[in-house]
Amino acid sequence: MTRPTDNRWLRSFDVMVWRDELTTVAAVAVGGAIGASGRWAAGTQLAPVDADGFPWNTFVVNVVGCFLIGLASTRIPRPSLGWAFVATGVLGGFTTMSSFAVELNDLADASATRTMIVYLVATLAAGYGALLLAQVPRGPVDDIAEGPEVIG
Repeated sequence: MTRPTDNRWLRSFDVMVWRDELTTVAAVAVGGAIGASGRWAAGTQLAPVDADGFPWNTFVVNVVGCFLIGLASTRIPRPSLGWAFVATGVLGGFTTMSSFAVELNDLADASATRTMIVYLVATLAAGYGALLLAQVPRGPVDDIAEGPEVIG
């Protein structure tokens, strides 16, 4: 077996891979900035939460995010640059598992066990329900999303 003495094709392949990776990282970063800004805006528009009150801000954001990722999962191919931008970037920055976990802990610390359990179960059920609802075909709108029908 002979070994090629010229590895230019390997270097050129590495450059292409890195360019693709950098483009994906940029798409995720820009999407994340948009999503995180949307999360901040939503949090400032909804009512503040008492220490032992139901965290409506995070609940609404996460359920809306689940619905939107359900839509994205039926319309954007995975893996793709579009998926990296929309799902990982925008929706990853918009939704917030970390705030959900901290708020569960805050409710436990405030001895608001009933609210904590309701928040936990409601978030999981509503989030999954929103995801499933977004994936239900809706006739003409979904037909358009799949592309034009060829009659022939």
